[in-house]
Amino acid sequence: MKTDKKSTIEGPEKIVLDFLNYLEKETLMRFDLSNLKGEWTWVTSTVEGTTISMPAEFYTLNVTNYHMAMVLRYCPCEYCHKVVYVELQINDNDTEFINANIVLRHIKKAVPDMTVYITKRPKPLYIKNNLVGFNE
Repeated sequence: MKTDKKSTIEGPEKIVLDFLNYLEKETLMRFDLSNLKGEWTWVTSTVEGTTISMPAEFYTLNVTNYHMAMVLRYCPCEYCHKVVYVELQINDNDTEFINANIVLRHIKKAVPDMTVYITKRPKPLYIKNNLVGFNE
């Protein structure tokens, strides 16, 4: 998957906010919506030799009571209009991995057909002691 032409989203989609409110209502999870950030981009993938480009919105926020970042992928195309998957980003330690599994179970209980990934948070990339981005 490759992303092109990124731009910041000023206000989150109502469906994304409804999804997060539903998770808070149905689970023990709590979110810091004040740091909710959105980014719109074109996502390009190759499937069986065919290149497909689609719009996508990625929203990042913190799960406050489990101390981890969460990324939601929302599909704004005219056929979907839904949260496609949830990515739980953790550092490389056992406590965060245990918390991520708890959060994964909460999400799967509230939304059984939701795809949920647990991934390591990207580490900052340094060149001569200057932060230049993330090593993905």
